[in-house]
Amino acid sequence: MAVLFRDIVDALQMLDQDDRYYYDSHLDELVYLSVEETSLKAREDLEEEIEEDVIGRFVRLPTYYDFNPYTFMELYISDLTDGDLSGRLSRTIRGGRFKSELERCDRLEEWYAFEPQCYKELVLEWCQENKITIVDNRLKKM
Repeated sequence: MAVLFRDIVDALQMLDQDDRYYYDSHLDELVYLSVEETSLKAREDLEEEIEEDVIGRFVRLPTYYDFNPYTFMELYISDLTDGDLSGRLSRTIRGGRFKSELERCDRLEEWYAFEPQCYKELVLEWCQENKITIVDNRLKKM
């Protein structure tokens, strides 16, 4: 099984606070760990295997706490040339009305095009930091 670049992007976009993903470079697959895992024994065995990994088989993907989706909103705002809109959007981040304000200003589709690019850039940085190449849209550990 091959892990595609898109698989990593999708995993990060769906990440919850307690989720952890690892790239298993030997089996070439994504490994998912969640506190809500139904089989406690299976999760504990896998966690132990990951903790004892000394050869770099398992590469941890960024967690929810390693990046903040609000950073993407701030980056979007900093790219805007409309000072009035950027000010309003900056205030809406704290109140959780960011997308509502974008929709009101007819800019929501622009945001939906921008956000996935942020995740793609995050994955590219992760690949570079962990010496993982992308060949034919598939991940390969160097």
